[in-house]
Amino acid sequence: MNILITGITGRIGSNVASFLIKSGHNVTGFSWSQDQKIEKMKKIGCKIIVGDLENFDDVNRAVSENEVVLHMGAAFQSGGPFSPNQYFDINVKGTFNILEACSKNSNIKHLIVTSTDSTISKYPEKKLTSSIAEFDLPQDTTEWYGYSKILAENLSRRYYIAESLPVTILRFSMVFGRFEVCGWNQFYTGHHAEALKNSDNPDKEKVVLELNQQIAKGNQLIIPTSEGISWKKHVIDIRDIVHAYDAMICNEKTFGSTYQIAGPNSFNWSDVIPKLSENLNLGYCTVEIPTTPTFYEFDLTASINDFGYSPKWDLISMIEDELKFNDQDFGDVIPAEADFRRGYQI
Repeated sequence: MNILITGITGRIGSNVASFLIKSGHNVTGFSWSQDQKIEKMKKIGCKIIVGDLENFDDVNRAVSENEVVLHMGAAFQSGGPFSPNQYFDINVKGTFNILEACSKNSNIKHLIVTSTDSTISKYPEKKLTSSIAEFDLPQDTTEWYGYSKILAENLSRRYYIAESLPVTILRFSMVFGRFEVCGWNQFYTGHHAEALKNSDNPDKEKVVLELNQQIAKGNQLIIPTSEGISWKKHVIDIRDIVHAYDAMICNEKTFGSTYQIAGPNSFNWSDVIPKLSENLNLGYCTVEIPTTPTFYEFDLTASINDFGYSPKWDLISMIEDELKFNDQDFGDVIPAEADFRRGYQI
C-alpha cells in the first residue's frame, strides 16, 4: 500500500516507517522544510514531501495518491517550547487539514490520528484505584498540548460521523525507546530533590533535606511513596507501538473508535528499583514524596479485542533487554537523537 506518515522523522514515525518499508509498503513522509532529520529517513527508503501542516495545499498534495495516512506530526511538550498559537495551528488546524484532505481523497482506506494520554486527568490528588479505559476519565485537561489534542480528537470524530471518513484515534501512554529505562530520571533520588525545590508544599524543605541525605549515603535510586504506597505507572515501548500500527491499519473494526495503548502491564517502583539497584550497583531509599502521586494503569481490553493488540514489552523486560545488550547496538530500533532520550545524569 501507499502510506503517508506525518511527523515521520520523530522517534515513533521513523520506527513505524522502517517497519512498514521492510513489510513491502511504499512509505512517504511529510515533514517540515527545516527538519534536519529528513536525510535520515531518505536513507531507509522513504520519499519525503516537504511542507507545513498548517497549509492545506501542502497537506492535500501530500495526501493525494496515498491509501493510508498515519498522522503523527504534532507540537508536543518535549519538542518545544511552543506557544498556544503554535499548539493550535499545528495540532488543531494541522489535524483539520489532514482530515479535510483525506475526506476529499477517494483513495483513502484508513486514517489513524495519533493522540495522547495527556488528554485525560490521570493525576488526581488521591491515587486511582482502578484501571482506566478510554472514556473512564473526563477529557478536561487545560494545558495546551493536551487540550489541543482533545480538539483534534473531536474533529476526527466529527469527520467519522458526518463524512463517513474511516478514521481511528490512537492514544499512547508515556513512550520509551530502547536503552532509555535504566537512566530514567524518575528512578533517581536527585531528580525528586530538584523537582521539589519548585513545590509550594510546606514540607518540601524537610523532604529535600532527607533526599539529599540519602544521596550522600549512596542511595541514588528511589522508591517514591504516597501514604506509604509505592508509585505505579503504565508506559509503552516503541516496539509495541509499531506492532499496534501494523495490527490496526485498514482494520474496519477500528473505524470511528478511540484506543489507548500501553505495555502489557503497569509497574510499581517497589518492584523495579531493587532490580535496578542490584544490576547498577546503586543504593536505594524509600521516601514519602509530598506531591500528587503517580499511580495509574490502563485497561487495554478494547485494543486487544478489536485489533488483536498484544504488547510484549513491560518495564522489567525492557530493563532486562537494556542490561543484556550493548547500548550502541539498537538492532531494528531507530534511536531518538540524544537530546530526546530519557535519562538522568547522576
